[in-house]
Amino acid sequence: MSRATAVQHPFFFATRIRREQLVLGRRKKETPLAGGGRRSAKATWFYLFLDTLIDGLGRTRYNEPRKAPVPYSRFVGQESSMHPPTQAVILVAGASTRTHPLTIHRPKPLLPLLNKPILQHTLEQLDGLVAEAILVVGFKREQIRQAFGSSFRSIRLSYCIQDQQRGTGHALRQAGPWVRNGFFLLNGDDLIHRNDLNRLACHRYAVLGQPVPDPRPFVVLELDPEGYLTRIIEKPEVWSGNPLVNTGAFVLQPEVFAVLDKLQASARGEYEVVDIIQHLPGGERCKAVRTGEYWLPVGYPWKLLETSRFLLERSGGLASDSRAGVTIKGAVIIGSGTVVEPGCTLGPWTTLGENCRVGVETSLINCLVMDGVQIGSGCHLEETILAHGAAVGDNVRTLTRPEEAPSVHSMINGGPYDTGRATLGAVIGSDAQIAAGCRLYPGVKIWPGVKIAAGRQVRIDQVE
Repeated sequence: MSRATAVQHPFFFATRIRREQLVLGRRKKETPLAGGGRRSAKATWFYLFLDTLIDGLGRTRYNEPRKAPVPYSRFVGQESSMHPPTQAVILVAGASTRTHPLTIHRPKPLLPLLNKPILQHTLEQLDGLVAEAILVVGFKREQIRQAFGSSFRSIRLSYCIQDQQRGTGHALRQAGPWVRNGFFLLNGDDLIHRNDLNRLACHRYAVLGQPVPDPRPFVVLELDPEGYLTRIIEKPEVWSGNPLVNTGAFVLQPEVFAVLDKLQASARGEYEVVDIIQHLPGGERCKAVRTGEYWLPVGYPWKLLETSRFLLERSGGLASDSRAGVTIKGAVIIGSGTVVEPGCTLGPWTTLGENCRVGVETSLINCLVMDGVQIGSGCHLEETILAHGAAVGDNVRTLTRPEEAPSVHSMINGGPYDTGRATLGAVIGSDAQIAAGCRLYPGVKIWPGVKIAAGRQVRIDQVE
């Protein structure tokens, strides 16, 4: 008898039982039948045997699902997969050179947003959706393992190593021995809302897409009328409207590893997941799902400021603090053990980490201040990031508007890069020391441990 026949046959429906209703060892006790009749406990053993037999045929027992129930929201108005992902593969191996100096000594997934590591935000969205997350680690991997250990809430954490960063496809291949079921594939430095993950989980193969006005830095997803992927266009020069671009978030099945084994390297010598989803096994197609909430990639230092502001605004004024003699404007977070002296102005959109100190009459506007930072008196810092343990003397100012160009340019991997921002302050690395009276010009970066003498006008990056 086939599984489908077993499930539909009325005799098998009559044997549905719930084990919590069995009263074993009490022969005369009666227990309810699914059809409304009664049976003795003596007969229960026979029905228990039949239930076990049916379960062996592969049917999930009535009222006893093997997996957690699928949220109803996953199925509303969409094609649904009855086997939602039970695992997530999260790529956290990269060295993240574009976010220097913040990631010289610390992996990007551990950089804080609202005083929580970026990776923690991702795991929070996955909590309750998957049983296991496989972290593909590489750069400074011991820090990630030390920070998160073997579990996060309901999620078991496993680790595999990518020693050489050769693309997302290569990173995914390292996770192959750990993957058993359908899984999410996510970038460890992007923030995606659980509602969008739920929508992805409605399909066996799916990619999350985000409409953007300018797709030139991205991979564009070209779709058929049903919303299935037909081809990808990398960094297009010509486009119309707001095309859908790849966010790097997927739902995939274990069969993709057979495709990975045959994948050819790109001209850059890398293996990319977007090449896999164009050649899925068994003629399957990849559904493109539009973001309904947000996609927040943290690819550059200033993206931390933008993402922090977005999350603070979305929170509706999360954790604003009232302190004697301190003016707080809008959404501000102040970490435990942090001292803010009277006369200071904080906010809007400012986060202070733990065990910091801010001197009297200092203003912090749209700043991200990490743990252990010391800021002197009379400072004015705006749109500035200060990494762990940095120290700023009295009367230091960051300038945010470029003198000539319409937007701020900053050095990325040795070359000038247009940030697209009209204003931007400085990025100060961990344990750097800025002496009193300095002026830091827009987009300037100070490398970890660098010391800037008093009164300097800093117009270019300081790397040593």
